[in-house]
Amino acid sequence: MYSLIAIGTGVAFLYSIYNYVLFIYQTGYWIGLDGMKIPNIYFEVAGLLVMFVTLGKYLEAKAKGSTSQAIEKLMGLAPKTAKIKKGNTFVDIAIDQVKKGDILLVKPGEKVPVDGILHAGHSSIDESMLTGESIPVEKSI
Repeated sequence: MYSLIAIGTGVAFLYSIYNYVLFIYQTGYWIGLDGMKIPNIYFEVAGLLVMFVTLGKYLEAKAKGSTSQAIEKLMGLAPKTAKIKKGNTFVDIAIDQVKKGDILLVKPGEKVPVDGILHAGHSSIDESMLTGESIPVEKSI
């Protein structure tokens, strides 16, 4: 995309220089006098096009930066450990060590560390990190 813009603005600029030099050669004037207009000059179009593309790139980079920061903040909200059932007790382990079939304990008010099926009990779960919904959702077996 940027090569097309560079070619287009470059051609407009070079064409304008050619017409400006031709105007000077034919009339002997450096500027149009007595209301005379220099024909086929497109310097402002080339300049404005480059300015708009640069502005668009700046706004895109700013939006990407804001989005990246928001995602990093959401990732920081995720729990780092899970309480897994080992025998008759629950042990804290890292999230990446949870395996399929493990039974986890999630107490009221805690964040759910991994996706799963509710095996026993019922509660309200805050799903705002997944859905954006600010109101907790009732869950049961």
